Amino acid sequence: MTDELKWNILINNEKKGPFTYEQILEAHKNGLINSDTMVWAPHLNQWQALQTVLPAESLRLPPPFQHVTSPALPPIPANRDNSVGFHWMPMTSFLSGLVVFIVACCQPDGKWKLETVIGMIVLAFVPIVFGIISLASGKKKSWMAITGLTLGSIVALAATGSL
Repeated sequence: MTDELKWNILINNEKKGPFTYEQILEAHKNGLINSDTMVWAPHLNQWQALQTVLPAESLRLPPPFQHVTSPALPPIPANRDNSVGFHWMPMTSFLSGLVVFIVACCQPDGKWKLETVIGMIVLAFVPIVFGIISLASGKKKSWMAITGLTLGSIVALAATGSL
């Protein structure tokens, strides 16, 4: 009986149809029309909301999406050293301090020109700065940082004393 009925719907105050009862159900199921869409069929006295015409089981919507929470992650340890393997900061301090110290030792008779002194002081700051940062951040291989810091300080002091 319902297949033979011709249904009309109102979309934006414009009549659409006729449709079969099954087409109306399918359109509602697919979200093309909602429960408030006005419908009319020859057996109805007036336009009515779809929810008053369709059986309640036809209007049931799937259950709403339920948010599933994942278990809480454990906190990250505060003093964890994330630089596994290569420790570039203390290594940079150590190697640059060694290079600056060797270059300073290669200067004849310990008397340097002004531009050499300025250059050596600037170069000595590389191992000093990297050594301080490395020690302050608590990185591993602190012996490298201390060695670079010491060599850079020796070169800076020697350069300022050679004037």
